[in-house]
Order: sequence, then C-alpha cells, then structure tokens
Amino acid sequence: MRLFYLALFTLWLVITGCNSNKPAGENQTIIKGTINYPKSNKVYLFGYASTVDKYLLNKTAIDSAQLDNKGDYFFSLKRNKPDLFDLRNGTTDLASNLYLSPHDNLIINFPAPDQKPIVIENSDAAKYNQFIIDFIDSFYINPKIKHFYYIATNYLDADEYITYCNDRQNKQLSFYRNYFGSDDINPDFNKLMINDINYQSAVDRLMYAWKKRMKGENSKIDSSYYNFITPSLIENKEALESPAYMRFLYLYIKDKYERMVEKGELPRSKTEKLIPAVEVYKLATANLNHPYRDVVLYNLVLSDWKTINKKEYPGYSITPLDTLISWLRIQYPDKGI
Repeated sequence: MRLFYLALFTLWLVITGCNSNKPAGENQTIIKGTINYPKSNKVYLFGYASTVDKYLLNKTAIDSAQLDNKGDYFFSLKRNKPDLFDLRNGTTDLASNLYLSPHDNLIINFPAPDQKPIVIENSDAAKYNQFIIDFIDSFYINPKIKHFYYIATNYLDADEYITYCNDRQNKQLSFYRNYFGSDDINPDFNKLMINDINYQSAVDRLMYAWKKRMKGENSKIDSSYYNFITPSLIENKEALESPAYMRFLYLYIKDKYERMVEKGELPRSKTEKLIPAVEVYKLATANLNHPYRDVVLYNLVLSDWKTINKKEYPGYSITPLDTLISWLRIQYPDKGI
C-alpha cells in the first residue's frame, strides 16, 4: 500500500512538473525567467487593460507572479492580439514596452540591475524583444546619446534641431533594418516599430517647439518648421497601436492651440475668458475624425479632470468618453461644447 501511494505521489510530481513548463497552447502566452537581484518577491506584468488605457498610455498591473527561492518567475496568459507590456519588480521597472503576441513563449532574464535584460533566443518573438531592449539601450540609455538627446538639443536652433531629428530618425530606421537583415519580420511588429520611430521623431519636433515657447523663444521658429506635418501623418489608421502616435496626436492639437494664441486668433472674442480645455476640445472636434479625435479628447479631459475638486462632480469617472464630455459641458457651460 505504501508503495502504491509513493508511486501515486511520484506520478503527481511528474505531471505537475510537466505542466509548469508546458508550451503555450491555443491563445496561451508564456513569459518566464530569472531575476538575480530582486527588490521584492513579486513580479508584476503591466499592460493596457482597455482601448482607453492605450489612448492614455496608462498601463496597469494585469497579472503578478511570485518569485521562487531561485528568483524564477512564470506568467501564463491568454492573449487575443499583439500588445506592449512592462515587467516591474517592487518599484523597479525591469523592462518597458516589450512586445507580446498570442502563443509567444518568452524567457527574459535579468542578470543584474546595471545590465540589460537578456531574452533567450528561442523564437522570432524573442528576437523582437531583444531588439526593443537593444534599441532603447542604444538610443535612450547610452550616456553620451542620452545627454545629447535630453540636454544638449535644448541649445540647438530650429534648423540645427531639424537636422539632428532627421539624422536621429534615419539612424534608428537603419538600426532597425540592419538588426534583422534579410529576415522575414512579422507585419504587425514591423508596422509598430516603423510607426513608433517615425512618430517619436514628430513628437520630438513638437516638444522642441513647446520648450522654445515656454522660454519665450518661439519667434525663432517659423511656419516652415512644421512642414513635416501632413494629412497622412495626422490621421493614420496603421499607427493606432503606436504609443508615440498617441503622444503625437495630443501634442499636435495642443501645439495648434498655442500657435493660435500666439497669433492673437484666440480668444475669438476679447470679452471672453480664454479656457484652454474648451478651445482644445473645439480644435480636436473640428480637425480630427473618430477615433483620432477620441485620443485627444481622452487626454485633454483627463488632464483637466486632474485639476478640479472631484467632490463637486459625484458620479463622474474618467470613462466612458460621453461621460467625460458631459462633465466638460457642466464644468464650462455656454462655451459651445
């Protein structure tokens, strides 16, 4: 009898051991690995819980995993479409904006706090994620490049900054193409990466103009600076998965508003008080179609929502959009919203 129970127990161990390492099944996605110097005993997977969260670039914890005594973690999820995710341990972001697709089986190790994550190359998905890590390291973490991007560019004039942006964009595109060479690239991943590189360059251009405006140096930027903005750049259904595109849309409308204020085109009536949220709302609805308009409106109203006393508006939340617009009409009556 004891031998029977021992055999049964051994069989159970074999079965459970196999299940813990089973390959991804239908719509099942696996993320696992080792953290050598963890800050806490849990790892959190952050992602977009809804389309609204994606518009707001607001990732939330969608799952957590307990580290074992070796620092190993394991996630098993069901995914219906590709998306971006972050891994966080305690307050430390281990990796950001990694790429996750249905059926992926990713092994991501974290050797030390001052070292890049290592993705074990066992699939195309692994190579895509190692590319993202290497790309971020090359263009955002490398000390020399980071200093020039965040600090030194503030001292460039508009023409110099245009040249810098174009050069940086071309280097990033070349880095991407050379990384994969003649390999076939998943169309969704390819579209995401190309759009994110191109729209981040557009975001940088708009941010430079905003910084100059804040310093009172906006007169040094003329209309030719904005030649990169075209109708196809503004409303691009192929870019709706790109985080940089979300930032671009909001900054584009805000920049349009700020330039109208500079030119004296706003407020339209000199007797009216200028309310930025209302004017940006009107510009978004007049210049953008759905769903591009919604990206701007969610970001606009959430930004304004953060400034008011929530107790004065019981029953309102940041979603859905019609609720937000309803609140905006109450907050700013008789403003044509």
